[in-house]
Amino acid sequence: MLINRGGNKFIFMEEFDERESFGHISVLSKTRIGDWAEPLPVLEKPYHLSYPFVFKFSGKYYMVPESAAAGRIDLFEGVHFPLRWELHHTLMKNVFARDTTLIYYNETWWLFTALAQTREQGANVELFIFHSQDLFQGNWKSHPMNPVCSDIRCSRPAGRIFKSHGRLYRPSQDCSRGYGYGLDLNEIKVLTVSDYLEKRVHSVRPGWDPRVVGIHTLARSSHLTIVDALTRTPRFRILNFHAG
Repeated sequence: MLINRGGNKFIFMEEFDERESFGHISVLSKTRIGDWAEPLPVLEKPYHLSYPFVFKFSGKYYMVPESAAAGRIDLFEGVHFPLRWELHHTLMKNVFARDTTLIYYNETWWLFTALAQTREQGANVELFIFHSQDLFQGNWKSHPMNPVCSDIRCSRPAGRIFKSHGRLYRPSQDCSRGYGYGLDLNEIKVLTVSDYLEKRVHSVRPGWDPRVVGIHTLARSSHLTIVDALTRTPRFRILNFHAG
């Protein structure tokens, strides 16, 4: 996720530790003069963390990382932004939710997430929406149309829901050819406590570079848009030696 704060830009991301076989949350920071610092870990747990959804509310920063491995959706508060985060409370328990994305829209909190009924079941197929009047008091109500999307090509969230020219857009992943193969933008036409309707308006697929085989998420601010890409790198490089 991309955050612009005081003229400085921060990219929150998953870093995967091959030794531990699970990921943690780190941050990349960019100063006003344009230099990117080395990533620093900001949230580590004894289970896998990814997809750090970071947002600002009432003057404070919060993060909802994916913690499906722990079976819950947790809300962390940035007590010393951007490096120190503490658990504020748990939004949902006993759920195997991936890539949870929140938005405050029409005086209501909306929680979009890809759910699975078991840990082993993939969460690329079905999108669920919940809503609440209070971010901190809970009482998340399931949307009556859940799952609002049951399509491996567009269900899983892929970044912050955003407004552009008065319209609301939801980035989603196309996992039809593997996890994080492609990226779509879906215009949310209707979002109420009783109805939901979206329409795909733009697609991005790998192909502009032969090394790119997947595109996973989208993040944007007023002057910067970023995407992440999966590339193939040869494990071994063949060197040609010539006798002189």
